[in-house]
Amino acid sequence: KLIPLIDKAAEIGCELFCIDAGWQRDLGDWQWQDEIFGEYGFKGIIEYIKSKGMIPGVWLELNSVTASSILYEQYNRFLLKRNGEYAGSSGNFQVDFRKAEITEYMSDAIDRLYNAGIRYIKNDYNQTSGIGFDGELCSGEEMRLQSLAFIEFIDMIKEKYPDLIIENCASGSMRTDGAMMKHFELVSISDQEYYYNNPSILTGMQACVQPEKCGSWAYPYPQCYDNRLSLAAEVVDTDSERNINKTVFNMINGMLGLMYMSGHIELADDVNTKIMKEAIEVYKKNRAFIKSAYPIYPSGRFGIEKKGFYSYGLINKEKDKILLAVWRISSLENVEIFDISKYINDSSKVNVLYPQGGDTEFSYSNGKLSVKLDDAYTARLFEITL
Repeated sequence: KLIPLIDKAAEIGCELFCIDAGWQRDLGDWQWQDEIFGEYGFKGIIEYIKSKGMIPGVWLELNSVTASSILYEQYNRFLLKRNGEYAGSSGNFQVDFRKAEITEYMSDAIDRLYNAGIRYIKNDYNQTSGIGFDGELCSGEEMRLQSLAFIEFIDMIKEKYPDLIIENCASGSMRTDGAMMKHFELVSISDQEYYYNNPSILTGMQACVQPEKCGSWAYPYPQCYDNRLSLAAEVVDTDSERNINKTVFNMINGMLGLMYMSGHIELADDVNTKIMKEAIEVYKKNRAFIKSAYPIYPSGRFGIEKKGFYSYGLINKEKDKILLAVWRISSLENVEIFDISKYINDSSKVNVLYPQGGDTEFSYSNGKLSVKLDDAYTARLFEITL
């Protein structure tokens, strides 16, 4: 399963490949399973990723432990509690990073991964701990001190391994706040299953998180939640023409933040592969712009259940430019007019940045941008020079 994904990711221009959950034996052991990686073994896959010019990464959930793990067996006395019961949910419990035994155990696990070639950690947080922990102080203060201890651990690891990138995944951003984001390079804002919901999530998150840290998923060939137990090739739509608009929509979802590629992109044909590759090339050319840009909301906020046209952009006055995305999300109308007059001047020029070479119908006059999109789920990325 991994080899075709790695090959396609390298082909379209990805720079990092992260192996998701499942590589480890138990939540809390952080030991890899060589047997599930076939003839390569875990380290062989890491070397294969590197041979394709990409940085290898793995998923972790450092705060969590299951009852079947070595960590639980050896150190369950260091699990966090509330009202005398282990804190956590869905059979996953949480460890106390104030304990030296826990930080030493976790540090050893990261040493092991780093020595195997891992240079990226996607640290997840797929549970709610609830509010407060037992201890000598009030429950809220115990929780605050535990959170600070975890951040101190992350800082210690980053000091030890300056080239190790650590992501705050955080299960839909349940603990994405200013304190956390000072200590993590990036955040995965959501693994939302339905791509047409992501414009709302992306633009809402960028009111809180810097665009260059805001990891937004693009998955042109998604396998939706209801079909995840089926083989991808059986349920993913592989009709090239029908998928072109989906591909463009998905890629634009990732082009105004920190782009994440996901989905079964190994199933993409040549036409859609070319569209993905083009998007990544355009994105890379604009990363410096994104890093010092800030959000604009010509259409205001856009609720996740809302249908219709929506626009959102990033402006960088030092670069004299705006990147403006326009999405059509299940609208009955195929034309929308956007008032961008307060962001531009009389000499501003508008052109379609992505996809290039298409037949997008738009017009710009007197601060108004009119866009026609015929398909119900379509998107375009515009470049506006100021």
